[in-house]
Amino acid sequence: MDPSDPHEDRTAHGAPEPEPAEASPLRWSTLGIEFALGIVLLGFLGWLADGALGWIESFPFCTVAGVLLGFGWGIWRLQRALNERKPPRP
Repeated sequence: MDPSDPHEDRTAHGAPEPEPAEASPLRWSTLGIEFALGIVLLGFLGWLADGALGWIESFPFCTVAGVLLGFGWGIWRLQRALNERKPPRP
């Protein structure tokens, strides 16, 4: 390993360079699955809570709250993932 070799894919500490975030399509598909599962899972838990409370016939408040919380969590995860891609400001 020659440190002066420009083609060597290593950092100063000898560790391999980390792969850029946009280079991994699996990472982005995982985020999409997390987004959908968050909405479905929290909506389902809200539906169960509505059934236990007897609110399913009147207004499914917990179901709506669960879906909205799942959506908000998914947006938060996507925002964090996109911010990791940006280079730090000088």
